[in-house]
Amino acid sequence: RQKQEFERANRLWKAILDQIDSAVIASDLNGLIQVFNPAAERMTGYSRTDVIGRYTIDIFHDPTELQANARKISTLLSRPV
Repeated sequence: RQKQEFERANRLWKAILDQIDSAVIASDLNGLIQVFNPAAERMTGYSRTDVIGRYTIDIFHDPTELQANARKISTLLSRPV
């Protein structure tokens, strides 16, 4: 019974994400993309299959900007980031 309720809730959640006009991109704590809805596809030009299972840092962040921000944060924290 719990499995059926979970599956029903999961289908409802997916239906909502697929129909809303707002982009939803969700990742786990390590930045691995888990959710990428159709609005996110339209907004970014990436397909869901291209990004799910990849790290956000590899897709959405400029390496030069990341390095500059890491230096700033390292200075603020007085330790390497």
